[in-house]
Amino acid sequence: MMPNGQHTAKKKTSLPRIIGMIAFRALAAIAWLFALLFVVAGFKVNLLGLIFGIIVAVALAFVGLVLWIIGDMIKDPEEFKRKQAKTATEKTEGSIAGITGQADARTILDSTASAVDLPEEPFVAGAAGFHAEKSSDDHIRNESGDHPDADYIVLDLETTGFSPKTCGIIDIGIVYVKNDESIGEYSQLINPGILIPPEITNLTGVDDDMLKEQPRIVDVIHELRRRIGDLPILGHNIQFDIGFLNQAFQDAGLPNLGNETFDTADLSREKYPTAASHTLQDVMRRTGINKTEEHRALADAKDTLECYKRLKAITAPQQVSDDDEQITLRQKRQKTQTVFRSRHMANAGIELRNEKPYGIVIPSKGGVEIVGEEEHQDKLNEYGAGAWFWVELQRGENPKGTHMGEPTILVTLDGEQIGWMTPTNTSRHYHQVPKIGGVALAHTKPGKPAAVKLDVRVEMPEAETPSEEYKTALAESRLMTQNKSPMASQTQQGALTSQKARAAGEDAETNMSTWGTANKMPHKKDITGPKRTPIKLNDNASETLDQYEDGTLLWALLRKTVVDGMLGVQVKIGRKQIGTLDLTDNAACLDLITDNGAMSKIEIGTQGGLRTATALIR
Repeated sequence: MMPNGQHTAKKKTSLPRIIGMIAFRALAAIAWLFALLFVVAGFKVNLLGLIFGIIVAVALAFVGLVLWIIGDMIKDPEEFKRKQAKTATEKTEGSIAGITGQADARTILDSTASAVDLPEEPFVAGAAGFHAEKSSDDHIRNESGDHPDADYIVLDLETTGFSPKTCGIIDIGIVYVKNDESIGEYSQLINPGILIPPEITNLTGVDDDMLKEQPRIVDVIHELRRRIGDLPILGHNIQFDIGFLNQAFQDAGLPNLGNETFDTADLSREKYPTAASHTLQDVMRRTGINKTEEHRALADAKDTLECYKRLKAITAPQQVSDDDEQITLRQKRQKTQTVFRSRHMANAGIELRNEKPYGIVIPSKGGVEIVGEEEHQDKLNEYGAGAWFWVELQRGENPKGTHMGEPTILVTLDGEQIGWMTPTNTSRHYHQVPKIGGVALAHTKPGKPAAVKLDVRVEMPEAETPSEEYKTALAESRLMTQNKSPMASQTQQGALTSQKARAAGEDAETNMSTWGTANKMPHKKDITGPKRTPIKLNDNASETLDQYEDGTLLWALLRKTVVDGMLGVQVKIGRKQIGTLDLTDNAACLDLITDNGAMSKIEIGTQGGLRTATALIR
């Protein structure tokens, strides 16, 4: 059956092509015969002769194989191309299928997938349109979790790979639906008991640290069975998810699911029969859902439901534009490159030289250069040229130059801030860094070990046009600069930003790093956070603090010290020590401060006519 559903007659092979095929196959047979003779002759000489004979035989055998393949090409070039394409597709499917939890690789790679015959009203609970195999598991027939009145559920899984026997589930998402509207949700991270491949972390953001305290699938399998019940199941490439669930049920001694199932990928093939790909991202784009697939189970389940409703509203098959096809091909290429890049980094000899900090892993697509490394060459020389390592990224302010105070992405290595991104690169990647910061791969450029200067490139997702988030941050920073009077100091501007953030009711943990400060930032590990820790000020601290208005935010250097015979934390602004931290309620911050110190933002105030200072520490 051809992709368009029409049969084609098998073409006859012409006589010249048959003769050519026979000739090349005869040459191949001769080459293989000579290969055998060389091996036999080698046995009759000595060990050296045998080795030589085997080498020649291998070469002749390869030549024979090439000649045989040429014969096949001469006989039927088109058939040969089809076989090669099929083999390549199968190999690629095996490499990337399943890593997104939507692992019918045909939706990613097969542009010749035929449209599937579906009913006009495919998703009415209990009606035709599902792959109906009623469950014999009677004790769950009338149960459906906390929503027994639901018409159906939308289900999605994220997994560590494509094989249910060797890979594990890491994320489960279920949406309960009645009258095509969500009436409830269920979400659960799962510890698969194996390490998460880097390509999975890159696509989903889920890493080993996030799963180490989560339950195993065996701990939730009975609850999951109850929650699914006998409700019809909607999903995108749903048979992939069903395969993983059935494997988990079998391992727990439970019967396979027999629920009716329906696949939005099949519905997409019906509505867009000429489309080259039917991934969830493709369907979202074609149906007008302007967002990026998150590759998290619950979020993808919600997107699948919305896709289903929009696909169902399409009354006739649609043609896809050339622009749509170009976007599809570009996205496929990007996804494949990301997967194979991650796999290469994990398996092809790239050694990460430091431990991965805790945090959200930012996907890697390509290297982005940073500036400011010249001040931290001692730190970089600990790693040398061509080294790979983990860095922490955080939104912040450009510390110097003509763009001082403008938004940037700060780069920290082992607690030491080693540089920041240029305004251009910041504009392209600003929104890709979570507000609370993230973790990324980086490397020094290959070169001579004794290089005068080591440059750093940070692995980031593909560059995008400046986001509204970046434009807003840039506009606010420039507005503050423009509003400075000739007599106004950086101090006043820092206070203004701080007060503005608090007045807007912004969340401290997610926005603290973007608040303006009135002094230069130390090049140390940043431990700024929402927890407010009072500072016990020295008697002469007012000499430093009186020049600042209430509400001003300042960078302070924190160093471990001994106070009254006990370990404490010294607080310095510039070169002036202003006091020590009151660790009565925040002794845990000692663990955050390295031997080289750390930096944190502090807030200046007045209470009872006396100046006060409070450290903001996570």
